[in-house]
Amino acid sequence: MKYRSLVDLSLLGIIIVQDGCIRYANRMIAEKGGYSTDELMTLSPAEVVQLIHPEDREIVWNRMLSRLSGKQEPARNECRLLAKDGTVYWVDVHTNIIEYSGRPAVQMCIVDITERKLAEEALRHSEAQLSNAMNIAKLGYWEYDVVENMFNFNDHFYAIFRTSAEKVGGYKLSPDRYAELFLHPDDMPIVADEVKKALETTDPHYSRQFEHRIIYADGQAGYISVRFFVVKDNQGRTIKTYGANQDITERKQREEALRESESKYRTLVENIPQRIFTKDKDSVYLSCNENFARDIAITPDQLAGKTDYDFFPRKLADKYRADDSRILETGQTEAIEEKYSPAGQEIWIQTIKTPIRQEDGRIVGLLGVFWDITARKRAEVEREKLQAQLNQAQKMEAVGRLAGGVAHDYNNILSVIIGYSELAMDKVLAEDPLRKDLNEIHSAANRSKDITRQLLAFARKGTIAPEVMDLNSTVKNMLNILRKLIGEDIDLVWHPGKVPGPVLMDPSQLDQILVNLCINARDAITDIGRITIETGTATIDADYCAEHAEFIPGEFVLLGVSDDGCGMDRDTVEHIFEPFFTTKGVGKGTGLGLSTVYGIIKQNNGFINVYSEPNRGTTFRIYLPRHSGDISEKPRTIDEQIVNGGGETVLVVEDEIAILKLTGRILSRYSYNVLLAQSPSEALKVAQAHSGKISLLITDVVMPEMNGRELANRLKILYPEIKCLFMSGYTANVIAHRGVLDEGIAFIQKPFSTKDLAVKVREALEK
Repeated sequence: MKYRSLVDLSLLGIIIVQDGCIRYANRMIAEKGGYSTDELMTLSPAEVVQLIHPEDREIVWNRMLSRLSGKQEPARNECRLLAKDGTVYWVDVHTNIIEYSGRPAVQMCIVDITERKLAEEALRHSEAQLSNAMNIAKLGYWEYDVVENMFNFNDHFYAIFRTSAEKVGGYKLSPDRYAELFLHPDDMPIVADEVKKALETTDPHYSRQFEHRIIYADGQAGYISVRFFVVKDNQGRTIKTYGANQDITERKQREEALRESESKYRTLVENIPQRIFTKDKDSVYLSCNENFARDIAITPDQLAGKTDYDFFPRKLADKYRADDSRILETGQTEAIEEKYSPAGQEIWIQTIKTPIRQEDGRIVGLLGVFWDITARKRAEVEREKLQAQLNQAQKMEAVGRLAGGVAHDYNNILSVIIGYSELAMDKVLAEDPLRKDLNEIHSAANRSKDITRQLLAFARKGTIAPEVMDLNSTVKNMLNILRKLIGEDIDLVWHPGKVPGPVLMDPSQLDQILVNLCINARDAITDIGRITIETGTATIDADYCAEHAEFIPGEFVLLGVSDDGCGMDRDTVEHIFEPFFTTKGVGKGTGLGLSTVYGIIKQNNGFINVYSEPNRGTTFRIYLPRHSGDISEKPRTIDEQIVNGGGETVLVVEDEIAILKLTGRILSRYSYNVLLAQSPSEALKVAQAHSGKISLLITDVVMPEMNGRELANRLKILYPEIKCLFMSGYTANVIAHRGVLDEGIAFIQKPFSTKDLAVKVREALEK
């Protein structure tokens, strides 16, 4: 009975018909038609006939009845069946007469040949369409030219034989060469006879299908099904044959397996790597294969009469017993993933448990087949880990876009507050009480400006001026400042490593990274402690990147900052780079320090890792791409003394009216002739109407109608000598790439002071 369950799980359809009714049907044929096996076995003879396509019913039914009456009707035929939902599918039916319950019955072995029949239908359209269809359907297409005495094959024909045209010398082969390479020696006469029939036939519509053995390129034997047609000339002579081959080795193997005896099945069961067992209705073991017995250190004969409680811990045995009871009660096959502990080694397995039924359908036990899926479960854990990393990266990206947008709008407001507070302070005497109030407003606005710049750094929209610099020298020059920041109670240790190359980044950004990390480390240390700064190199390979979604392979320069402070738990580490997240008390931090560090590193194509445990300190490791260029010379100090204008005409274009008016007032104060426009189109009209020279265009970068760079290009047509100064709350792609300004671009970032604007205007005019 247990082997009947194996047949029930076969990929071949099995049906036994007696007295016009279905007495047995396995799961494959039932599920193909959309039925349960119970439904099929309750159909009346009239309903059974309805399962056959109307055009095939008479011949199929008559042949089956003729076989029962002893007539020598064909034992095999092809026909169409109807699924429960009306779907038509083709089958290849092998019939034979058996004795069932003491009386004759027809047993049918059914193979789904729908794909093959569809391919044959496609063959009838045209020879050109046939070739394409063969490739799509993965059939080997061939042609034989009688005059040329050569075969011509497609790629999939060679794929069937596990080789290629290049390996055998081309797409054309002579019949002798084809036979030498691919035909099984014992079946050459069969093939020769079929070829002879095709060449001698007088039927212009002659077609034939037959099967024969082949030899694969690796020397193994197999089977193919050949379907071919003939092409004749006007005199009725065969000039060409063509057709398709289909690898049917697996099907032939399954048919052979069905014909094997119980001992053959037993040999198969004993030699497959899966563990197989059977139990009775009380979950008592009846039998098993050698692999299962080996796991629990007994022989198959010793297993009979035992239960799971004889081999496994009680909790695990209780679970196995509960699974068995459920399957025996419901009669449903289940795939169960569970832990398994042979010889004390815990692994994950997937078990297929299915009821064993007698011929009358009564459940008498169950069959189990299971295999090791530990590797897959581990892979799933790794995938979940990578997915969590990806989700975190996507969250940080979304927060970055939000932070950049907020900073942009906030900068516009701060520009107005800072500018007008400076203008107002210039009108009030130093001893006037109002001067103190204005100064507080100005100081608060500048502090807010620092916050927006930190947000822009996190969002990677801040303006930077990268230099090629030596990491060790730059860090060393910062040590005195850092020691003053962290205080005398904390020891700052410097471990410079061998760095094989420089890095390309804005030096001020490196300063920001070190200051923020050291301040955070200082705040994590109670009383006395140590902060360690180190440099070195790191090679990131593909294996490391597979477990760290944000990393890419390459050579990197390493900067590490460690402390022996209070450390952080895992939940805290997951949020530390988010803007405004802080573990410090109220008024002791903005929560922007580490988000600034994160943005700077990402803007410079780097990566950061955090290692921390509560009460054991924290280590930040920063990986910056190694640069191949020469170290930059120190830039010259720029004298930022304010120089008044000489009456030059400046055109200011800004869609924010408050900033437009403020900029105009500041420039007028420094002796410039100012033209104002609230949009690009208005700016073009103002420029066209102006009769004199326009020396400088000051324009916002992002505006309606067109961006600032497009406007500058349009104005250069009218005023070829005009200079341009761009302003924005953050750098945009029209003037910068990843925050790095394009060469030759003059730029001032909002918010700016009156002095900042005056200096930048002078620099732009004197370029």
